[in-house]
Amino acid sequence: MPVIPCFDYNTGASGGPIPCGGGGTSLADLTPVLVDLTDGWTLYDPDNLVQSVTHSAGWNTVTWEAAGASSNYNWSTASGSQRAPRWYKKLILSTTQVVSTDCLAFHSEMEASRTDDFLSKVILTVAEQPGSTDVALIRAVGGAANKASSTQISGGAYAYSAETVTQAAALGKTINTAVRSNDSLGGSLYVALNDSTPATGQAMGSRISNRSNAGAGGTQDIHIMVGIGPKTSAISLGAGDTQRFQLRYVAATVNWSA
Repeated sequence: MPVIPCFDYNTGASGGPIPCGGGGTSLADLTPVLVDLTDGWTLYDPDNLVQSVTHSAGWNTVTWEAAGASSNYNWSTASGSQRAPRWYKKLILSTTQVVSTDCLAFHSEMEASRTDDFLSKVILTVAEQPGSTDVALIRAVGGAANKASSTQISGGAYAYSAETVTQAAALGKTINTAVRSNDSLGGSLYVALNDSTPATGQAMGSRISNRSNAGAGGTQDIHIMVGIGPKTSAISLGAGDTQRFQLRYVAATVNWSA
């Protein structure tokens, strides 16, 4: 899953583009990866709440089984236990597995749907142990998007087990950048866009994790993780309820010692 070109666009030689005038590698106009949860993702669903998932025209649609109201299914609750469904895959750039000691920037674009059957939440993050039910081991940081009311969606930053979001009727997509480095979870920054064409900035915000060197120990592989659930802990779901969202991302690491 490359995040920079594999060939020099000036000479055609392998090894990526030549250094730009500023002395670094060109990172102009990177192409993001569209999230299709039906293609190459692993589902972790400890309570068997996902009935099905489909993908069409950029949108993922999840059909739920019935689920009672619980903080265990809310990604923005500071509970130690997290049993909401999530999909994940290892974050590999070219052929290199990103690990917890790397300096990583994870950029995402997210949009929730106003047509969901319930007030919903989706997060798109990088995480250390996405197959755990312990938030202290999952250690996720990235972006969040919600169906916030019958007419409004919200979007913003997610870190560890909480979010900072902007809610507005005119809100469209949210652009987010999460940064983590040297075993510290870091935080994320977002710009919420409106629904106009072209889109313009609606609001901005950020959230930090307050988690430095607090991992599970040792060097951890980093994964991309998509988590879903209700917007709040008070929401129950009926069998057949659906949730829709579209997500894209691009990632890069920096070797500061080079």
